[in-house]
Amino acid sequence: KQWYQRRVAITAGMNHSIEWVASAINIFCKAIFHLSLDNVHEHLTKRLHGSCDWERVENGAEKHKLCLQLLERVVYAKNETDYAINLKELEMAGPATFMEYFYNNWNNKKD
Repeated sequence: KQWYQRRVAITAGMNHSIEWVASAINIFCKAIFHLSLDNVHEHLTKRLHGSCDWERVENGAEKHKLCLQLLERVVYAKNETDYAINLKELEMAGPATFMEYFYNNWNNKKD
């Protein structure tokens, strides 16, 4: 009976360890994914900023701010519907050169 109780205790400890490792891996993967999104967002923000002479555009500062907000919503979209809605709004507000760059280089990498 003692042998069986020890075995149960060891098995329970192993299950706890396995659950902890699985949880740690899940947290790590989410962190890496988030860092990756942060890098994409940072790159696209720089590209958007340089895609237009915002000071020469009428209401350029406001349009630039709106484009940055929409870009953030696109990059961090929770689902396909939010992605599509925000991307459509970004298309209407964003410079054509940026949108061309985005579609040629990033839109197909959304997964």
